[in-house]
Amino acid sequence: MRVSVHTLGCRVNHYESQLIRELLEGLPGTGEVHVVNTCTVTSLAARKSRKLIRKLRREHPRALIVAVGCRATDAPEELREAGADIVLGNRDKIRIREAVEAFLGGESLPSGPWVPLSAERIQRDHKHVRAILKVQDGCTVACTFCKTWQVRGPLRSKPPEVARQEAECLAASGHPEVVVAGINLAQYGLDLPGQPTLVDLLHELLRVPGIRIRLSSLNPEGVSRELIGLFAEETRLCPYFHLPLQSGDDRVLSRMGRPYTVSLYRSVAEEILERVPKATLGTDVMVGFPGEDEEAFGKT
Repeated sequence: MRVSVHTLGCRVNHYESQLIRELLEGLPGTGEVHVVNTCTVTSLAARKSRKLIRKLRREHPRALIVAVGCRATDAPEELREAGADIVLGNRDKIRIREAVEAFLGGESLPSGPWVPLSAERIQRDHKHVRAILKVQDGCTVACTFCKTWQVRGPLRSKPPEVARQEAECLAASGHPEVVVAGINLAQYGLDLPGQPTLVDLLHELLRVPGIRIRLSSLNPEGVSRELIGLFAEETRLCPYFHLPLQSGDDRVLSRMGRPYTVSLYRSVAEEILERVPKATLGTDVMVGFPGEDEEAFGKT
C-alpha cells in the first residue's frame, strides 16, 4: 500500500511521524493510507487537524485515513466525525501497523499499555538534514495553560545507551547533526533507574564520532551549572539554548504553574552568555494570560 504521513505540531511529532513511516514500510496490499499526526496544543492546531482530515477525505474518498497523536488522544470522536477511519492516541500509535492490519481484516485493536521509549527508534529522518532524536516524553509540571501534559502520558525517558545507538544509526544514514527533543527535557531521566541526567545523556551521545548535537526547547529549571559547563567545553554541542520564558512577572508565572521565577530565569540566561562562547538564546513569550495587567506586561 502507498503510505503518506502528514504532520502537525512539534519536533516530537515530526520524530514520531518518521517512526510511523518506518513502521508502515512494506505494508502489503493496494490502495492508499494517509496518516495524520495531529496536534492539540492550541485551538488553531486542533482546527488544522480536523481540516486536514476533511480535506484528505474529500480528495481521497477510498483511502484509509488514520488519525494519531495528541488531538486523537484529546478528542477521538471529533476526528472520526471529520472522516478518520482509525483513531489512535499517543498510547497506541506505536501499534499503528497492527491497527491498520486489524482494520483491513475487519477487526479492531484494543488499547495497550504505554510502551517504553527504548522501543522507539528510527533509522533516518526523512524530512530533515538535522535528524530529530526523541529522548523523553510526558510532563508532570501541569502548567495551567497547557494541554500537552494531559495527553502525553507518564514520564518516559530513553536510556542514554539506547539513545547513543540510535544516534549512531542516524549518523550512519548521513545526518551530520541530531536535535535532542522531548516534551519536557528538564525531566529527562527521572523515570529511569539511577536517574541519569541530561548531562549524562549528552556525554553518551558525544561518544558518536562526527556528529553535532543540538538541544530543542529546555525549561530553565533544567539548566544546571554542569550542563552549562559541558556546553562551554564541548565544541560539538551547538551553543543555542531555547529557554521558554512565557512571562516576565512572577505573579503571572505562579498563576501559570511555571516552576521557576524571573530571577532564576535571568541568572540562568546570564550564566549561559557569560560561560558559553558564542551562545545565543531563544524564548517563548505569552501575552494576555488571564490576570496579566499592564505592569506585568511591561515587565515581560
